[in-house]
Amino acid sequence: MGRKRKGGGRIARVPLWLRWKPPEQIMAELEARAIPVPFSGCLIWLGDIGNTSGYPRAIINNRGWLVCRYVCEQTHGPLKPGQMALHSCDIPYCIAAEHLRPGTAIDNAQDMVKRRRCRRKRGFQTW
Repeated sequence: MGRKRKGGGRIARVPLWLRWKPPEQIMAELEARAIPVPFSGCLIWLGDIGNTSGYPRAIINNRGWLVCRYVCEQTHGPLKPGQMALHSCDIPYCIAAEHLRPGTAIDNAQDMVKRRRCRRKRGFQTW
């Protein structure tokens, strides 16, 4: 049985379509869960880090999202299959829209090499 009100009637469950929030409200709530870092422009996520890769996750409109991907989609439009949100600041917890852009895994690997963030140094040198 469901919970009951004081008057004896049952509490109706809220349908999923009534729980939907507009993107502007969601973006404001996401920014409220982050703190700005002075001089860098980063917004560091303080919410859940729900997966093993260390990227922020949240339930948005009854769907699990990577927060960086959601912010990137709201800023740059829907991402195509095979695309991901790339960070220009190299901080996985940053959700600042200015630091996110769409790109592929190849773009991400090229950024990693260009910024010298790779662990192994094999092959020829590009600099």
